[in-house]
Amino acid sequence: MKESEYITGFLAYMREVITRLNIATADELEANAQTQDILHRLEMEDDCNDETARLGILLREVRRKRRVARDKREALTPIVDWLTNNGTAINSLDRTLGEVRKIEKRQGNRAYAPRTDILEHAAVETKEVEDHDL
Repeated sequence: MKESEYITGFLAYMREVITRLNIATADELEANAQTQDILHRLEMEDDCNDETARLGILLREVRRKRRVARDKREALTPIVDWLTNNGTAINSLDRTLGEVRKIEKRQGNRAYAPRTDILEHAAVETKEVEDHDL
């Protein structure tokens, strides 16, 4: 893998992390609202045992989804905070990526121009030795 690909992957992650945090936050808020709906239903309605059991299972599922979203939000928050405080570092890394890509492109198009005629003399000498051996 080229060095620029590592940098590109990191920058892509840093750009994506804010969106991921927003999604996790929205998922947590939605799960909180769903929890309240279920709890109010249990509080306000006199449901049969089967319905109460179904709502209990639904509540467990919603709480588990909420836990996943909350864990993700908690883990992503310090990354987004760092990104907010270090936006200039990301911009600098973008510029560095451009420089690295230029170098990689130049290295990929590399051609060598001989500075001396040593290779031509060596070819002539090799030809003379081959002719002599025949």
